[in-house]
Amino acid sequence: MVSQDFVTAVKYELPVKVVILNNKSIGMIKYEQQQMGHQTYQTDLGEMDFAKFAEACGGEGYRVEKYEELESSMRRAFASDKPAIIDVVIKEQAPLPGHINYTQAVNYSKFLIKEFFDSGKIELPDMKKAIDRLF
Repeated sequence: MVSQDFVTAVKYELPVKVVILNNKSIGMIKYEQQQMGHQTYQTDLGEMDFAKFAEACGGEGYRVEKYEELESSMRRAFASDKPAIIDVVIKEQAPLPGHINYTQAVNYSKFLIKEFFDSGKIELPDMKKAIDRLF
């Protein structure tokens, strides 16, 4: 959301490391809209290779598409004295808070009903993972 900061880090040779969890959307805003009971609006970004963006700016870029690539990419990025972006491709899932209040649950349910009638499908977050986070 603030790409110009990376360009500044390159200009001033600041060894900043940025990890981007890339789900092809503005996930927190998307689920905030849903939690309020609204349809999502302009939150899907599409495919973006932030590693290539980093290289285009003069920094280093690492794209991680498999879990097995994560450690080596992180080690290389943090061993460098250049600014770097580690672009970690992830599956989209709802960033559910640790505690969901009644109003949030009702509004999210309204969103799901609207989504079902508009698209004919509902994509639910992985509830097992959400429950595991609580314990």
